[in-house]
Amino acid sequence: MVLDAHPDPIAEHIGQRLRDGDQPVLTKTAAELRTEMVRQDQCATR
Repeated sequence: MVLDAHPDPIAEHIGQRLRDGDQPVLTKTAAELRTEMVRQDQCATR
């Protein structure tokens, strides 16, 4: 197994939300997730 030096922040966000029991996160688009992450200061605006 090779670990990615630059993990995808959206994938990490989804994974954490799923671990927290938030199943509806799977129905959101990448744009919606990025917007949430920016609002929570978890992701740079790009």
